[in-house]
Amino acid sequence: MMNIFSRELEDKILSLEKTNKHYWNIPREVAQMLYLFIRLSGCQRVLEIGTSNGYSTIWMAQALKDNKIGYLWTVESNITRFKLAEKNFLTFDLNQIITQVFGHAPEIFDINSNIREGNFDLLFLDATKKQYQDILNQCYPFIKKGGLVIADNIQSHQFALENFVINMQSDERFDSDILKIGDGLLIAVKN
Repeated sequence: MMNIFSRELEDKILSLEKTNKHYWNIPREVAQMLYLFIRLSGCQRVLEIGTSNGYSTIWMAQALKDNKIGYLWTVESNITRFKLAEKNFLTFDLNQIITQVFGHAPEIFDINSNIREGNFDLLFLDATKKQYQDILNQCYPFIKKGGLVIADNIQSHQFALENFVINMQSDERFDSDILKIGDGLLIAVKN
């Protein structure tokens, strides 16, 4: 088990993991992989669509903090989850490198200039599955060349994401593959 948090914060992470079915959190193995991707690649700007209670955000923001550089924007449309995530970010002392955006993607991009500035190193999709393609199309200009797109639930929501996967695998703007980790991840690099 990867230990990147203090003992006190590790206990808090474990308590968040106990709520993963209720808040649709990614499994710890996926969280650890996201953490390692950010640490190893030197990502500095991350955009997450689908905050929920902030579990995945905490792992990614901690990687940015450990790299001593970077910033994360996270979009959530449910006010209860948005407020819960806000409390969790304060608990983990990550609120200074996280900007929470309340709203629904992809519509929120039209009014949020910070997101439109773009140049993101990583886009993490973990929201309404049927909107992955629309969200990606809207976010495409915001992702820098060589940036990563990671989409969750590729296997667990295979039917809902079938067209998205087919489109990504034939999209010459990206090189992509599927990893059978957690609920399945599609990982793509922008050409």
